Amino acid sequence: MSSELFSPGMQVLRMLWICFPFIPAAALTCSMFVQYLLHRDWSLGFCRLSSVLQIICASVITVTAVTLEQPPLMMHLMDSAISITFLYAPEKLFFLWALMIPMVLSLFKLREIGSSSMRMILLFYLTGCSGLVVTGDIFNFFVFYELMIMGAYVLISVKGAYSASVKYMIFGAASSALFLGGIVVLYASGAYFRYDFASASVPLSETTVTIALLLFTTAFFIKGAFFPVSGWVAPCHSAANSLVSAFLASFTIFSSIIGLYYIVLLPAEALSLDGLFSLVRGLSLLTIAAGALILFWESSFKRSIAASTVFSIGITGLLLSYRLYVPACCYVLVHGGYKSLLFHLHDDILDEGDSITIGGLSLAVLAIAVIFAAGFSPALTGLIKEVMYPLMPPWHTWLFLVSGALVIGGFAKFRY
Repeated sequence: MSSELFSPGMQVLRMLWICFPFIPAAALTCSMFVQYLLHRDWSLGFCRLSSVLQIICASVITVTAVTLEQPPLMMHLMDSAISITFLYAPEKLFFLWALMIPMVLSLFKLREIGSSSMRMILLFYLTGCSGLVVTGDIFNFFVFYELMIMGAYVLISVKGAYSASVKYMIFGAASSALFLGGIVVLYASGAYFRYDFASASVPLSETTVTIALLLFTTAFFIKGAFFPVSGWVAPCHSAANSLVSAFLASFTIFSSIIGLYYIVLLPAEALSLDGLFSLVRGLSLLTIAAGALILFWESSFKRSIAASTVFSIGITGLLLSYRLYVPACCYVLVHGGYKSLLFHLHDDILDEGDSITIGGLSLAVLAIAVIFAAGFSPALTGLIKEVMYPLMPPWHTWLFLVSGALVIGGFAKFRY
């Protein structure tokens, strides 16, 4: 291990990166202790404290990593082949802030989650989200993934939308079963669970690894609402209050992109399995079209906001399929920003079905956010998307134009 690892900046980065998911876990533990032993409800205070500490932690991590120009860093909690592994990589900062943006916006709206039990579930959910950002091995990705979606099941029902929660649970269970199957097959191939398993010295059976990667891919397609399972996003993500919906649309659904990138596409590239990139490209194109059509025919304003996430995840998947990894990560971050604003903006309007009463400033913000959602230049989403144009056939451009117009039409059909 190089001496650079022991520099002060490196030690700070390593400590904060490992501690990051334990902040909401500690807040949850303290909240439960006070609730059940002291019979006091301090859950709101612990939620706010956890959010502030995570925002500070993320800021320090970002400044430290950028200042050091830190390359990818594997952090093993013990000296063993089966150690829990954390991974810092520069592109993970995009996913980190895709989580932090809705957290910043929700900081003063946590009272919307009225009961102490639901606030504890929120901390449980945030523990899973935070762990997904920092983990560096597949098994712990699965563990944190399960924490996140179990919390999401309950949070979706916070307003009594139990059917939406059950629907989310069904799709989540199918995704998790496939994911776990991939883990079993991968382990049977002789590889361990770190993200860099494809470059390990252990000889791997190409057939077995291909089956594992296909199982992982299918799991992330379901979790990411890729075509043909795109229809569950609008009813599920819009069922909760806006605070929870912002987290679900800005980060939770995009956990599938983290999984596709680290667990599927990077190993596929290392093993020269180009067919997986073609599969992701084809389903991403179908997802773009499906997302735009679902949004265009959606009759509820809040469900339209949620449905636009499917269109965005299709664009992100397409960027990944062309191996434009950094632009894909940028798209995730930008999407997290405007999508969180759209959901929080919904709290400031009078939604009467097909009629929307909205203030002038809010209308201007909405118009800008819709341009971002459609992916048209000069919005940043449009500029990011343009990096694909030299790599793809002309008809893809027409698909973008028609789908983007349907996205704008989906929001324009309401009377303002």
